[in-house]
Amino acid sequence: MIVLKEITKEKEQVLYNLLQKYLYELSQFYDDLTVDEEGKIEYKYFPLYFSEKDRDAYFIYDDDAMVGFALVNARSETDEKIDRHIAELAIFPPYRKGGRGIAAVGALTKMHSGIWQLKYSTRNPVAAKFWQKVKALYGGRETKLAGSEIAITFKAPAENKIGREQHNIDPVYDKESKVLILGSFPSVKSREERFFYAHPQNRFWKVTAAVFGEDVPQTEAEKRAFLLRNHIAVWDVIKTCDIIGSSDISIENVEPNDLNVIFKVAQIKKIFVNGGTAEKYYKKYIKNRIGEDAERLPSTSPANAAWSIDRLIEAWRIIKW
Repeated sequence: MIVLKEITKEKEQVLYNLLQKYLYELSQFYDDLTVDEEGKIEYKYFPLYFSEKDRDAYFIYDDDAMVGFALVNARSETDEKIDRHIAELAIFPPYRKGGRGIAAVGALTKMHSGIWQLKYSTRNPVAAKFWQKVKALYGGRETKLAGSEIAITFKAPAENKIGREQHNIDPVYDKESKVLILGSFPSVKSREERFFYAHPQNRFWKVTAAVFGEDVPQTEAEKRAFLLRNHIAVWDVIKTCDIIGSSDISIENVEPNDLNVIFKVAQIKKIFVNGGTAEKYYKKYIKNRIGEDAERLPSTSPANAAWSIDRLIEAWRIIKW
């Protein structure tokens, strides 16, 4: 579990040492990050994080391991008024898999509500890909800055607080269903509308319609009819969990759905999971219970920005039996 720990004056030197390593890594993308005669890279704002009230510094921990740090202030990169700005976010190289960066952003925005902003350079492809995921997750907007830099502004939603949530959508299936597609847990938008993949940026309905050569269904009734005539059952792995908004990476304390509700009626021939989180919790909670493997499909979530709609359609063609 990702936890933020405020950095005190006593730990200033530790942060400085880590910041230097971070700046050395970034120097390949920023021409103004140069090494001085003492082998250091100047960061003129560093002392202000221990003297100004609107600046905060945090170590990022995953359980007992320090995995990174974050510097946060209230300085806007654009003309608009903001509440907080992610000046620096570093996840150490051994810990860059497993969604810790996204979880750290979630932890930051949980601590401070309101309008957030950050900037990145398009010269840094890893950072650009990461911040595009954050943009998709929070519904952010971009502003072009000087040179290669882009600012992203987004609102930390009211629901960006961890809470116990209950799955409130009944599964779609009938006795003719042959393929079962499982997501992880419904997004905030889906929970509000009480139907699957309701977020307009989720590509599930566009992808599945293309696979079966049909028009994209629009209403709930059309979506139900589309699934059933193509012998598809849809549900989610998780029944209840602790979650921040729609952030899969924040999911904790899972209770799974009982898929026997479907298996008692339908003759399911193949099970697919929509993305890595669904696969993770399927393997952990369901696979051994029912004795069936599930094949992972690339996520249709907007956070999976690396997959174009055309790539998704090709990968998802295997659901057509």
